[in-house]
Amino acid sequence: MVSTGLSSYVSAIRYQREAGLARRARAAVQMARARLLYGIGPRYFCVFRLADKPASLWRDYVIEFSDFKRRLAALTPREVHAIADDKVRLYLFCRDHGLATIPIEFVVQRPEAERCPGIPTVSSAEEFRAALDRCPDRLFFKPVDGVWGQGAFGIRRLSDGCEFDGRRGTRDEAFRFVASQLDGTRGYMAQPRVENHPAFRAVTSATGLATVRIVTCRRGDTVRALYAVMKLTVGDNVTDNFHHGSTGNLVARVDLESGQLGVAVGAVRTDWPVMADFVHHPDTGKAIEGFCVPHWGAALQLVTDAHRALPQLRATGWDVAITPAGPLLVETNPRFGFDIVQIANDRGIRREVMEAVGMT
Repeated sequence: MVSTGLSSYVSAIRYQREAGLARRARAAVQMARARLLYGIGPRYFCVFRLADKPASLWRDYVIEFSDFKRRLAALTPREVHAIADDKVRLYLFCRDHGLATIPIEFVVQRPEAERCPGIPTVSSAEEFRAALDRCPDRLFFKPVDGVWGQGAFGIRRLSDGCEFDGRRGTRDEAFRFVASQLDGTRGYMAQPRVENHPAFRAVTSATGLATVRIVTCRRGDTVRALYAVMKLTVGDNVTDNFHHGSTGNLVARVDLESGQLGVAVGAVRTDWPVMADFVHHPDTGKAIEGFCVPHWGAALQLVTDAHRALPQLRATGWDVAITPAGPLLVETNPRFGFDIVQIANDRGIRREVMEAVGMT
């Protein structure tokens, strides 16, 4: 435990962008102060680029597992968290309230697992084969109760089998592959593969679905958007998960009024968060800043309507896919990913959120 902590500090000091000895010594002192005063460890120190910010601003940054995040989550009742944390329940909620979302074709579960009401369930190779015949050729699978895009993968139906896990095989082999992923989850849901709006070809990779995270809050009868961040896929990534830049993906602030992107931020290393601004997308070479998100007004209306349909929800982050036909709700998170919001906006947001939701 100690060696792991020490190695993190060593990495943080080593990868300071200015390599001079004086700079590194100053960074070591700053990191010690950030840990002692605010509980900010070396990784978050680098993720938020605190070496370049006055210490008076550090207190506004929110880190994972902080007491502030627990207090914020506690403002929302458990039954509402239960909807947000279960992708099937959220889909049924959207369907019942007329909110545009990605349909669920079926759920793959173990035979003994508790069934998802209202959704076709598949537990055998025979059922899997029949389900594929009723679905689009390209499907995207992800855990019902998954987070951060972990465990997600695609399957493409072919005339003589399936393409999955980087190979081709029979439909029975594809089912066995999905069944092998079920440990630790209630099931895997199959959804049609959703495509980005064509305009995003300029600022995203060709393979992944990029979504925009829109944070909304409710105070009294008023629902309003607080922040928006575009998650831009890079390379061969099939999901837009950022995870402190370790995936290679980027995040960019979205202006709430215009829907325009700011300069993107990402890590220049995958083993440690050495953060940098990206003016152009690494794959396309096109400018990111100033790009306008299509259907922006409709996206804001969609998340506002969704939040109004959950009146007990105080604050949440909605992930929205922008498709050629318009925006679709993908998921929501009342613990709404402070990291990417703070990284994209280059500031801490603790006091802003407190004021917005009426916390003391």
